[in-house]
Amino acid sequence: IPISKQKELAKQYIDPFNQKLSRIRKVKQIDSKAWIDEAVKISTTIMSIVQDFNEIKNKRINEYKCIVQEVNDVSKTIPGKNQYFEPDLTKNIDEEMTFYKQYLEELKLEKKIVFVGEDAIKLEKEISEFFTGEDYIFAEGKDNYPSAMVLGVLGQKESVVENINDFIPDYLRLTQAEKQWLDKNSDEKIKYVKKFNDQL
Repeated sequence: IPISKQKELAKQYIDPFNQKLSRIRKVKQIDSKAWIDEAVKISTTIMSIVQDFNEIKNKRINEYKCIVQEVNDVSKTIPGKNQYFEPDLTKNIDEEMTFYKQYLEELKLEKKIVFVGEDAIKLEKEISEFFTGEDYIFAEGKDNYPSAMVLGVLGQKESVVENINDFIPDYLRLTQAEKQWLDKNSDEKIKYVKKFNDQL
């Protein structure tokens, strides 16, 4: 068990017993059986606490390993997220479990199709007929509405662009200028934005 737990048990059980022993050393006649019985009782109590502590610890370790394994299994199904993690028992297990649980939820969201907007729920029947229950979710709360705050959240999670000139945005809707350019240059394999960035 950890040193901190050892000190806690010593302070609660062993130290008081040793203090009582030191006080009776001057006494000529003592009930040795009573002291032996108390020592055995303390020893049994400590052993029981240590056993319970180890059982809880082992249970937490197994739970931690299962979460890490689930993260590995889910990440394999997501393009670009095929990472492999190993449980690190040298670190704080509670903190590690919190991290992997949060990361697992993020991975599950990436794996699913997320329907947003108030009208999406109106098509729930049609959507459920087309997709299986594991394939999609409906956004809830603040995630169901366009919000500039989301950009701030993404900014905290995503890596910083080292060179702004190399950043190529991927627009959901083409600009009018890009659409007209593509109509005239349909055989071009390079992206419109990259082509004009290179010319700057």
